[in-house]
Amino acid sequence: MAVIRNIASLLLIGGAMSLSAPAMAQTAAVEGAGAMMCADLIKARDTQDQDRYSAAAHWVLGYLTAASGYSEDTFDLTPWQTPDIIMAQISQFCGQNPDKPLVQATVTYVNYLKPQRLTEPEQLVELRQGTAALTVYASVLTQVQEKLVALGRLEAVPEGFDQPTAEAIRTLQGEAKLPETGLPDGRTILHLFNM
Repeated sequence: MAVIRNIASLLLIGGAMSLSAPAMAQTAAVEGAGAMMCADLIKARDTQDQDRYSAAAHWVLGYLTAASGYSEDTFDLTPWQTPDIIMAQISQFCGQNPDKPLVQATVTYVNYLKPQRLTEPEQLVELRQGTAALTVYASVLTQVQEKLVALGRLEAVPEGFDQPTAEAIRTLQGEAKLPETGLPDGRTILHLFNM
């Protein structure tokens, strides 16, 4: 499965995400894969147990969707994070906290994501480079461009997606040994935001 193959490269690209393991009171029953221990998730990843790892990934993604729906002032907790990135970061926590349940890793991840969340519905924009296309939230594109400006890779934040933005992204991707699409995909954004 692509999720398992990409985890190591995502962690190398993104650097370490600091997630501590706060104490979590058991206030509700945990159903399904959420009750899995972190050590079991890591074992499933490392042994390429697709069924068990996939069940955990689906449980985490469902939890994140529900958390977005039920949280105050939250439209999308993961505005640019792909399932591969989400599971790489959850796996990082689990590797550091093998004695914790997956639900605790996921709750910790939700708390980590809150400052980056979208708080209200937002326009999606379609970006194109040649035959490749990508859809992102307008504010994510602006954040990418602001970071490129801060790094001196773009002169100013343009209105929308333009060729200088695509070239700055393509150069960054080449330096990071990522596919050079010129589009701000999840792996590119992770790398950029960790610079």
